Amino acid sequence: MHALSPFVQKAGKMEYLKFIEDVLIPQAGDSIRAFYQKYCDGIDIGIEIKSDDSLASFADRETEKRLRELIINQYPDHGIWGEEFGAYQTDRDYIWVLDPLDGTREFLAKKPGGVEPLLVCFTKVKQLREQSPTL
Repeated sequence: MHALSPFVQKAGKMEYLKFIEDVLIPQAGDSIRAFYQKYCDGIDIGIEIKSDDSLASFADRETEKRLRELIINQYPDHGIWGEEFGAYQTDRDYIWVLDPLDGTREFLAKKPGGVEPLLVCFTKVKQLREQSPTL
């Protein structure tokens, strides 16, 4: 089980864990593997340096875009914050935090062992906002 499991189980939200395991992880893995193969085959995957000097590629952006579509279709009342595209409806009670390719430098160095193909956090923020209105 993933590190998220105890939180999700405690929160009584097994449907979210099932969605992560059955939908998001396979989609992210397929996307990242496809881009990795293209990159290894010498195909341009749109590498760019972001304003914080971190790297991004089509693999990062397209995978996050796909994950956002899946989450929005399944949970239209949830918000999302993603590394590549930032905030979407973050005033909602539930927020998904996405980093679809954690380890872009390793990915681009063709060291896939240092790459996490999907980092997803899911949290209910309503209680946090009530305790700290600056969130």
